[in-house]
Amino acid sequence: MNYFQPLRSVALRWTVPPENFSSVIAIYAGHFLDMLFASTGWPNELSALVVNQFKEVTITETGEKLPTTTPDQMVLTGRLEDDAVLTVHIEGGKRNGSGVQIDITGTEGDLRITKPLCIRRRRDNYEVEGAHGDNLPLQVLPVRMRTTNCRHLTYRLLFWNLPSCMQHMRTTFATGRKRHRIFRTRSECTS
Repeated sequence: MNYFQPLRSVALRWTVPPENFSSVIAIYAGHFLDMLFASTGWPNELSALVVNQFKEVTITETGEKLPTTTPDQMVLTGRLEDDAVLTVHIEGGKRNGSGVQIDITGTEGDLRITKPLCIRRRRDNYEVEGAHGDNLPLQVLPVRMRTTNCRHLTYRLLFWNLPSCMQHMRTTFATGRKRHRIFRTRSECTS
């Protein structure tokens, strides 16, 4: 995401202290991993690298320099129950080309779901591309619904014809605590 750069506005000053738990990892990974794991199931194996590449943040309006240990990069790999491989890269401070990109590689083809900025720019819709077969360019696929809710759209894309599969997708407070502990543990292990 292009937020969480080493230069931030005074409106984002509150995101600098680690005790606020408001890093790109806490916010974006928290939302998108919830959506991903609700769709695919929890990984059987999980490994991650969490890094703080911006050790100091400057507030642009005031020039104030604030030290921080808040993570702004995460690379996650895992294996799902059916042996499918999962990779995720959450990248804070990205200056250009930020947004959401989900690539799904299937046994008969590929899908790519993209959106420039999921949370902020409501006028941008998701673009879904796909190809059935081998060594083919991805083609834009029509999507019949318009929504700005990332989680809702992904659920509808993945489970459009499978409503019975959606029962396992309920997120509880206990699930949230489990994910929160993983982010905390990964941050502490890589500090």
